[in-house]
Amino acid sequence: MPNAQYNIYRDGEKIATVTGTKYTDIGDFGGMIEFRWTVKTVCEDGEATGTEVADECEVYSINELANSVAIYPNPVSGMITIAATGFAKVEVYNPIGQLIETKTVKTFDLSSYNTGLYFFKIYDVYNNSITKRVMVAR
Repeated sequence: MPNAQYNIYRDGEKIATVTGTKYTDIGDFGGMIEFRWTVKTVCEDGEATGTEVADECEVYSINELANSVAIYPNPVSGMITIAATGFAKVEVYNPIGQLIETKTVKTFDLSSYNTGLYFFKIYDVYNNSITKRVMVAR
């Protein structure tokens, strides 16, 4: 359908009418973490009643993600530990933004790193990310 329109509902309340196949809900989630989204096709004579695509997923706010991540010790000279709810991976960047490495473990050795500031981009299982600064010191 070249000009298809879809109505998007969050927990039964219409939040948008969109064209295309992608939509990002950036509304106020009121501290809740679980919602039900429904997508209904809009036809020439109104909204389709027989066809619905529905999915349930968990949503975490940036504040909840930030509060669920801790890196210690910081500053560090050797082993570092990442404590994160739903941890999936971490990307480590140098001070000029170059990706140094990607890890899928929560504990690893930084003793081979040069002294300085590094940025750890921690991803959860939903591909949300938060960046934390880590100082490597000797």
